[in-house]
Amino acid sequence: MGLVKRIGWLIRARRLLDEQFEGKIPKTRRNLLRLPGVGEYTANAILCFAFNETVPLVDSNVIRIVTRVYPDLYEIG
Repeated sequence: MGLVKRIGWLIRARRLLDEQFEGKIPKTRRNLLRLPGVGEYTANAILCFAFNETVPLVDSNVIRIVTRVYPDLYEIG
């Protein structure tokens, strides 16, 4: 289910925000990715919706569809 893990990430992220970012959400992908539980998609979603940045929002469903339509784009190995 992963809920306990996510709660831990939230608690650690909040502490990091307080300690290193003056309690504010970072405005750079690099700093967002330093937060526990924040990956590429979440970082880009924050940049897009909170800071009006033009960034790609590609989640696993989009990747799955694109690789089915264009199987040569994704090679394992």
